[in-house]
Amino acid sequence: MELLISMLKGSKMSSESRKKISRSLSGEKNPNYKEGNRTIGNYPCPRCGNEMIREKRRRNIICRDCYNKERRENAKGEKIVKKEYYERNKEKIIPNQLERYNNKRVEIQEQRKDYRQKNREKIRQHQREYVKNKKSTNQNFVIQMRLRRLVLQAFDKYTKTGKVNPSIKYGIDYEKIIEHLKPFPKDMSKYHIDHIKPLCSFNFINEDGSTNLEEIKKAFAPENHQWLSAEENLSKNKSLTWEKEKDTTYSSIWLYRRKGTMYYGTKDPIANIKNYTQARGKYFSKFNDAVAENIINFWSNKNDIILDPFAGRTRCFVSALKERKYIGFEISKEVCNKIQPLIDSNKLEYKHKPLMINDDSLNVKSHLKKEVDFIFSCPPYWNLEKYESCPGQLSDIKDYNKFLDRYKKIMENSLSLLKKDKYCVLVVGDFRINKQYYTFHCDTIRIMEELGMKLHDLVVIQSVTFDIANRRFGLFKNWKFTSKIHEYLLVFKKV
Repeated sequence: MELLISMLKGSKMSSESRKKISRSLSGEKNPNYKEGNRTIGNYPCPRCGNEMIREKRRRNIICRDCYNKERRENAKGEKIVKKEYYERNKEKIIPNQLERYNNKRVEIQEQRKDYRQKNREKIRQHQREYVKNKKSTNQNFVIQMRLRRLVLQAFDKYTKTGKVNPSIKYGIDYEKIIEHLKPFPKDMSKYHIDHIKPLCSFNFINEDGSTNLEEIKKAFAPENHQWLSAEENLSKNKSLTWEKEKDTTYSSIWLYRRKGTMYYGTKDPIANIKNYTQARGKYFSKFNDAVAENIINFWSNKNDIILDPFAGRTRCFVSALKERKYIGFEISKEVCNKIQPLIDSNKLEYKHKPLMINDDSLNVKSHLKKEVDFIFSCPPYWNLEKYESCPGQLSDIKDYNKFLDRYKKIMENSLSLLKKDKYCVLVVGDFRINKQYYTFHCDTIRIMEELGMKLHDLVVIQSVTFDIANRRFGLFKNWKFTSKIHEYLLVFKKV
């Protein structure tokens, strides 16, 4: 080691280089070097004047903020240059891009798919930020989003499938509509974009079931749009013959009612999903709270004990808000874990806190010793909807007759706790699986009569709107099926 150091002293290297090498060989440290730090002193930034730590590895000394700002400006400049180049050479670039894409179509699609799956949240966050920034800076973008929403709503309401193709195919020009709507009102939140000739007066569907492009083009022509105050637009809508909700609970047919009055204080943590593909085949439906309220009001009294063998997610809250003592059996632990925090959160004020028991309702007698005043439930429609797989889950049973046998045992145990001359209400519906029609409501009536119950009343409930039924019919008409929109409310009395 000493020989190497002596050789370095006799070489033609600069004194600084010889010192560095000799220090590294001998293990000495630079006297100006601080442990764990490459700094050699604090200096003011020549650009912004802020004090910064000077580093050995950087000779063109500026602070980190100025350095990042410079990089951003350079990146913007590069984007502008690239954009200008693209505009000048578009005719050459586009064919080359298409050729490359066609040659590696499958590979590129797989790469994009993988990227979307791995960065789903990142992409969504970027989209939200993009829309937010656009809304705050570009008024035309806000109006275009409103127009697109109108198109989506119109197709959802007035076509059979509800599917929307690119606006160019229909002859809808958003830019021309925006130009026609200028000048914009100062406070756009108080105004609606109105169609002078209402959309319900156009026929979007041809006789053969195809989409009528000419009618769509007329409906969304620029001259058919105007600004209208929110109050004027709502009063105009009321005067049109749209499908309206009516309270028909006095009759044996209950028409569909979209909004209930009881369940507004909580959000269903399973069924209320914006993206319905997340719920496909799993927990897709929830009980209509308006229907639950009507049933509880009509066939039970305040402070009654309500037993629900197939609890679900809605009836517990409605029962509690109507001052009933609710006891529900829910076999799915996942559902209980999501519903129990809502019960415990006290978001809703109720006299009797609902009791949710995570167990098979076949074991109802082991949990309850007292008799109950009312049984109200909606049993699963065999395996039409797939619930959490667990021991005793009815939707896991492969054979329909075995499903009915277990269903009968559960109802037998539950009915043994019902007081005499009290009521049991079951909401059931017929269903079709693999083109085979199952009359579940008839099987339920047979089972209940075998258990000694008397059929007291039967109500037909409209479960979906006629618009949805119309769209569904487009899928079923090839097999000559009608679109089912009803369920049966079966009322039994213990005699």
